[in-house]
Amino acid sequence: MLVSGDTTIADLHTVLQTALDWVGNHLHRFVFHGAEYGISYPGGVGFRDDPRQIRLGELGLRSTERFVYDCDFTAGWRLPRVEQIGAAEPDRVAKAQRGRAALTRRTNSTTAH
Repeated sequence: MLVSGDTTIADLHTVLQTALDWVGNHLHRFVFHGAEYGISYPGGVGFRDDPRQIRLGELGLRSTERFVYDCDFTAGWRLPRVEQIGAAEPDRVAKAQRGRAALTRRTNSTTAH
């Protein structure tokens, strides 16, 4: 999956949910360099930083570095790994953005967490 450095943590969550054909009905978190990020929900985990303001390019990620995406706290899934850092191809990034928009439409029509 290709995302640009301008992608926010909130956007990355949506892109991953779309790519995996999930609907966002589980609490989640990312862990980059030991710091936890995610979207806070009432009754769920709270996070210090606003995931809509933090861009991946600001996190100092390196090629082949792994990070944690817990998308269901009981399952313990650890999915992503950084494959390459560089300029994204506009057509490929546009596909990810369309996927993000599709998930936003789906999750807005449900009571997803």
